[in-house]
Amino acid sequence: MKVKKPGCSIFSHTPKWLSKRKFYPYILAVASLFSTTELLAQNVEPALVGGSATLSQEAVGYLTTSAGACTATLISPNHILTASHCNSYRAHDVNIGEFTAQRPLPGGGIEYIRRNVTLWIGQGLAVGENDWGIGVLGSPINDITPARISSRTPSRGETVTAFGYGCTNRNPQSGTWEKRYREFSFGSQPKTLCPGDSGGPLMIGTLTNAVEIVGVNSGYYTNSGVDIWADAVKYRAHITAIPQNMTTGNVCYRAHVAELGWLPLVCDGQTGGTTGQGRRMEAIQVYAHSGNVCYRSHLGGIGWEGSYVCNGQVSGTVGQSRQIEAFQISTSSTPMTFIARAHVSSLGWLSWVSEGFMAGTTGQSRALQALEISAYY
Repeated sequence: MKVKKPGCSIFSHTPKWLSKRKFYPYILAVASLFSTTELLAQNVEPALVGGSATLSQEAVGYLTTSAGACTATLISPNHILTASHCNSYRAHDVNIGEFTAQRPLPGGGIEYIRRNVTLWIGQGLAVGENDWGIGVLGSPINDITPARISSRTPSRGETVTAFGYGCTNRNPQSGTWEKRYREFSFGSQPKTLCPGDSGGPLMIGTLTNAVEIVGVNSGYYTNSGVDIWADAVKYRAHITAIPQNMTTGNVCYRAHVAELGWLPLVCDGQTGGTTGQGRRMEAIQVYAHSGNVCYRSHLGGIGWEGSYVCNGQVSGTVGQSRQIEAFQISTSSTPMTFIARAHVSSLGWLSWVSEGFMAGTTGQSRALQALEISAYY
């Protein structure tokens, strides 16, 4: 099916603080959490498109960046979940914008709780099942209960609820910038989503009891308008590993592997990548709990990267089918000391090496398949 990107306009009755921003446009795609084939929706009522305003589900807020505005959900005191396309499908970024949660005050009115988003870890490269990303907050939000990622897909016909701050009409795009919700039966073909709803959660249950996320608002089909969600249940291990591991690990890292893409974040000597599957590692990101960690890769057909990258930046390539052959941590990494070892095709695990030394091989055209990294003070 041919796809296209619709235009995006400022909504009517937009609050003054958003009057000079744009809402992140939906990018239309051909994959759905519910079905691999496009089905025509029958007798579908508008959902967030004309849905109901609410101040419930305080974990659901919004993210504003230089690119526009999206919906996002607090999944730990320090982390929000939204759509990958809300930060232009970047795998890594810093200081991307601000997350705002809203809480009703006992005497009336709304309290706005704002945090800078200081680090970004993105997953997908297109609208669809892996269109999700996680923002790390500069300081925690401790007085709002985070939402959980569900471990199960809803049963067909089970009630689910979508949340979003986006427009209430698709054509023309208009509406008020406020949190809205819509309940519907899982497995139906709703036309719920609208620009600005990107990144919002799809939760099991009704408005009053929805606490577990099963999907992330991603887009809708060009022709039928049927909605598309990223599959939070399928990627539960990936999503939950980031807030769980980055809070406690000295050094954390994730590998991009042939045919699998980005794997879950691991820490402190755990295996990043695969063994026994013959899959080349193509890229890696490394994060230090404190201070800096800088690193570079030796790439097939290219050699050593021209410079080191640091603190979660991508070393290697994505989308080029190019293998990493060796990996090196810079001696400028501080304040911890880092060591690493590589699993290489036909050779298996090599010895541990310290900063400044090479893990892997060069000149042998051997793919690096996995890495283990440790750090200590």
